[in-house]
Amino acid sequence: MKKYFVYYKRIVIILISILVLLYLLGVMPPTVGHKSINPMVLTKINLSLFYRGLQEYKKDTKDFPSSEYGLNALLVNLGDHANWSGPYVKQAFSDKLEDYWGSPLMYQYPNVCGFTTEEFLLYSKGENKIDECGNGDDILATEESR
Repeated sequence: MKKYFVYYKRIVIILISILVLLYLLGVMPPTVGHKSINPMVLTKINLSLFYRGLQEYKKDTKDFPSSEYGLNALLVNLGDHANWSGPYVKQAFSDKLEDYWGSPLMYQYPNVCGFTTEEFLLYSKGENKIDECGNGDDILATEESR
């Protein structure tokens, strides 16, 4: 019995090695990657990263960045805050100031739409690329969506 287990274990390792080699050579398309994930999920992940970054920014500077500075204030110290200790978003995501569909992430502070309890409003325009102030198909970042 043990002899067969070792034999099957070797076959599995060889098959996995072949699949990895084919993937690395570009013969086999990736099964899990950027294009295979739902665009809505990718955008929600991106929004949650910036949402957390805004919370960390407020802890350090005692306020959220203005709408004028926008999300760029999470990446560089635009307001010359002495307590700024960013960047507040990992470098790998710092170029993701837009959603999956190529529209910029929308940020308002103070929250002028006022339909959420959040002090700021952070959202994507969604697939239709129409700014509906967080309504319609817009994807809204909230405390619950983290």
